[in-house]
Amino acid sequence: MRFSKNGSCSYSFTFTLLLICATLLILPSKTQAQTDTMPQFQLIILNQDWHDLQLGYRYITAQPNLNAADKSNPLFVIGLNEIESYDWTWQAITLTPDATTRLIDVLPLSDKDGVRSLITLKESLGWGNPLENALYIHPFVVMVNDEMLYGGIFLDPISQMAIDFPVIRITLVNGQAVLYLLPVHIPFVNYDPFAGGVSLDNAINEVVEGDWSQFPDEFKSGIMSIGKTPVAILFRGLIRNAQIKDALLAANKLIETSPTEPPESE
Repeated sequence: MRFSKNGSCSYSFTFTLLLICATLLILPSKTQAQTDTMPQFQLIILNQDWHDLQLGYRYITAQPNLNAADKSNPLFVIGLNEIESYDWTWQAITLTPDATTRLIDVLPLSDKDGVRSLITLKESLGWGNPLENALYIHPFVVMVNDEMLYGGIFLDPISQMAIDFPVIRITLVNGQAVLYLLPVHIPFVNYDPFAGGVSLDNAINEVVEGDWSQFPDEFKSGIMSIGKTPVAILFRGLIRNAQIKDALLAANKLIETSPTEPPESE
C-alpha cells in the first residue's frame, strides 16, 4: 500500500507544484481552427501493454511513455460514435451494442510474465468478467483534438499494483461495455467513490465486500486516502476536462445522474 500508518500520504508542496507544471505541458493547446469547431474526443486502447511501454507505477514515468507510444495501430478506438452515453457524474462510458461487439472481437490474449496464468486463476474463481480479464494492464490514452490529455491502464479492483495514474474498470451491463474512469488505482473499488456523494462502502467490489466490513477503520482510512492525494485530485480534474464535456454535449452523449446513487454494475 502507498499510505502511511495514520492513513495520510506524504507529498511535498514542491513535488505537487512540479507535477502540475508537468501536466500543463501535455494539455492540448488550442489553435484557431480548433476553436472554430467543437472539440473531438477519443479514448484509444493501445496494442502494447504495461510491460511493453515500461510505464511503471508513477505518473512521472507513465505519462511521457504513453504520449510517445505508437497510436497509429491501436487495438480499438472509442470515439463519439462508439459511445451510447457518458455519465459525467460517475465518469462512466457506456458503449453502443455494436461497439461492444467490435471490442470483444479484437480482445487480446496475453501470456506475458504470468499474466495469462493470473487471468486463468481469476476466471476459475469467478472474479471479473471477460472484458476485464482480457484487457488487464492494457494501456489507453484520452485524446482531445488529436493531442493526448492523459493516459493510463485497464486494471481490476482487486489488483494491488500501486498505480498513481488513471485506470479504467470495465464491465458489462445489459450486454453493453461500461468503462469507469478513476484518477488513480484505488484498491477494491468498482468506480471512483469521490465522483459522487456515496460512501466508500458502496463502491467496494463484490469479491471483497464480505470481508470489507471486517477490516479495521485504519485500513479503510488508508484506502480512502489514496483517492485524496494531490495526484488523484489532479487527474480527477483532467478527466473532467471542459472540452470533453463540450464534445459530449454537442453529440448528445452526455448524461448527469444523481451523485447520491451508485452507478449500476453487473
